Amino acid sequence: MTDLLPVPGALADERPGTQVPAAGETRPHGRRPARERLLAAAVELLEEHDEASVSTRAITDRAGVTAPTLYHHFGDRDSLLEAAASAHFEAVVAREESRSARTPVRGLEAAWDALLSYGVAYPQFFELLFGATRTGRTGLDLAERLVGRHFADLAACGGLAVAPEAAARSFLAANIGAALMLLADPGEGEDLAVSRASRDGILRSLLTSGGWQVDDGPAPYVSAAIALNATLQAANPQQLSEPEFALFLQWLDRLSTPAVPGHEDPAQLAATPEAQGPEAPSPHHDPAPRRGL
Repeated sequence: MTDLLPVPGALADERPGTQVPAAGETRPHGRRPARERLLAAAVELLEEHDEASVSTRAITDRAGVTAPTLYHHFGDRDSLLEAAASAHFEAVVAREESRSARTPVRGLEAAWDALLSYGVAYPQFFELLFGATRTGRTGLDLAERLVGRHFADLAACGGLAVAPEAAARSFLAANIGAALMLLADPGEGEDLAVSRASRDGILRSLLTSGGWQVDDGPAPYVSAAIALNATLQAANPQQLSEPEFALFLQWLDRLSTPAVPGHEDPAQLAATPEAQGPEAPSPHHDPAPRRGL
């Protein structure tokens, strides 16, 4: 398992012995703002205790502030703990993953290992962000940002068998599930080997390049449509008017979804009159300029 980096100094209390100023006094030079001290206190307490044991009183005492200060900055205890867990996650996982992210595939492998290591090393934070009983998307949003850029890069070069958003969701579902299983039933090194096998299996099901594509994968036009869609949106070509460009992207979206039994082929759907939209301009028609270009 990858060694985890310590939490950066921004989340660590650099002056634990500093006295809190009395009401009405100014904050001494170098003393961090109350919001930062609340975040640092929440991180420290989550490292020492499970979430249920971290009370509002314990946080405010550790930070040297009153409860109204906590409510002013975060609204309530749960929001503070979620913000603290998010900051901790970004500080640890983002730096860990970036050390070996040289290519999109290597970046995804590193992201898998970093997320798994984080879950095992910091279960309180991981369960706060990804636990099944929570309804917020904070943890998922952080994780999707972490892996999303790699899947977007793969899509742009024709390396994905599915749309990048669907690839990210499938990848994270397998990764978070593997981490939660390790937390529920900690094991030895063989569990990490199983996790790596799961990682490689999910990537083989999502990628097309480098010999990762499975034999019964989607038709070649699917990968081509995904790649062209991502490339066009990044390049923003000027040869098409806005309606033409939007219609072309709509067709590519349909082609990006492989046909399944009982459904019409996406290419045929795109050719139907209701899908064609505005009549295509004649060869002598000068397309209207697109706004903002």
